[in-house]
Amino acid sequence: MMTPNETMNLRELIKASAGSGKTYQLTDRFIYLMLMGSDPASIVALTFSRKAAGEFFDAILRKLAEAAKDPKAREALELKFGLKIPSSMIREKISSLLQSMNRLTLGTLDSFFFSMLSSAPLEYGLAVGFDLMDEASIRERWSDCLKRCFEESLNESTLLIDAFSRARKLQEDREFFPWVMELALSFRDLLDQCPNSDAWGAVEDLWPDSASWKQIPEGYDLSGDSARCRELLQNQEIEVVPELSGERVRNALENAIREFETWVPGANDRRSGTVFAQLLKASMDGHSSLSISYYGKDYRFSGEWVSAVRRMSGHIIREELRICGIRTKGMHALLSKVVGSYRKLVLEKGGITFSDLPMLLNQGGNELARMNREYRLDRKYLHWMLDEFQDTSPIQWGVIEPLLEEVLYDPEEQRMFFCVGDQKQAIYGWRGGDSRLFGYLEERFSDRLKIDELNLSWRSGQDVLNVVNQVFGSGLEGAGSVGRWSRNWMPHRVSPKTEKLSGNVVWWTAKKEEERFRAIAELLRTIDPVGRGWTCAVLTQKR
Repeated sequence: MMTPNETMNLRELIKASAGSGKTYQLTDRFIYLMLMGSDPASIVALTFSRKAAGEFFDAILRKLAEAAKDPKAREALELKFGLKIPSSMIREKISSLLQSMNRLTLGTLDSFFFSMLSSAPLEYGLAVGFDLMDEASIRERWSDCLKRCFEESLNESTLLIDAFSRARKLQEDREFFPWVMELALSFRDLLDQCPNSDAWGAVEDLWPDSASWKQIPEGYDLSGDSARCRELLQNQEIEVVPELSGERVRNALENAIREFETWVPGANDRRSGTVFAQLLKASMDGHSSLSISYYGKDYRFSGEWVSAVRRMSGHIIREELRICGIRTKGMHALLSKVVGSYRKLVLEKGGITFSDLPMLLNQGGNELARMNREYRLDRKYLHWMLDEFQDTSPIQWGVIEPLLEEVLYDPEEQRMFFCVGDQKQAIYGWRGGDSRLFGYLEERFSDRLKIDELNLSWRSGQDVLNVVNQVFGSGLEGAGSVGRWSRNWMPHRVSPKTEKLSGNVVWWTAKKEEERFRAIAELLRTIDPVGRGWTCAVLTQKR
């Protein structure tokens, strides 16, 4: 057994920017644990894709192999860890790692949860030999589940119809069964993550009391304000800079007032290019004036006309949100009805999805059985490493937190917990990923964790980083997600390896899709990446 290096912190959380060497940090710690005598099978290293997990394993082997054949690489490890490492030990660790491949836990959170369920399926109400369903199987099972649910609920048909009516408030334009099918597939996970029925459709709780739409009194009738707006417009008494000199812009404002008057709640009428939409959007910022752009000219309004427009906009926003709340409550009622039969008809017969994994592991049940499972896992896994932590969801964290607490409060101070990620790169929000867990982890274990930051880029040169810093670090102010972004932002710095790397960044826009396509095609012809032997990627928001 080698003497531990005091500079290697055993409990650490690192906020690492893109290209700053997250994988490098993980592999270093894995190798350090092996050199200190830990069984590779006792180390858990989890990330969010199988590709990343494979790269992690390859990087460990590559680093060990280089140290085994190159004395300079071995000396670099010795210097880094503060240890004397014989070359024979490096070869021994390579052999141990390869022999342990079938017992390693280097993978994704999903694969880890699947193995936990597989070890004791009956404890979670699953059939022995359960398996993950593909997309086609999921739809087929849900279809069977819904049909069975409706057949068994004929006596409660009034409740189902009422729930459907609320969920489709003012949008009675779709067939019942296909719509409920899509609802179940899209929102079933949300029901498990948020079982509190009072939280569904609780529009009032989502906005502060200062929100403009909360200032509109009940019973408000916008006809009075719309008539006053029209009167001010016709008498040319609107306070605006520059003056409304042409008939075209006055007609556009007249049409906008008419749209306020003819607006229908819940119609989902998309008017993003109209003056009405601009006025509606500008009314939300709370400023004493509002601005619109019309035919390349900017107009700033103030005074009585703005106050009337704000009241009409606030009324519309309030009514739209009220309808959204009704629909959401209806969705909850429908989901509660159809998901109730899901376990009996699907899970107990051996069908399971990725989203089922953490939910089943988090469910209540026999407390003694749960403690026994956690004890077994705690004995098996001594060290934990979490990659891409920003994409972890609260429900996933709920599964592993009890296990990690044992590591963080290890009385012998011999177990490692290492967590790395970048809140700015959170991309799994659609699966419940919540980067705010970083803040929770810092606060909850502040006395047990060393917090560090990595913002030195080993991937990009100064030209690229200048643009990144300018666009994303421009001193944004605000609350909620904007405030969190500003607090967590770190300027990216160039590394010695990339400081001489050249680059080019150009920002351009085109309003029409066809114009963008033609411009991209012309750009590719001009650059000719294939002819130059370059790799090239064209990224789009939609397929």
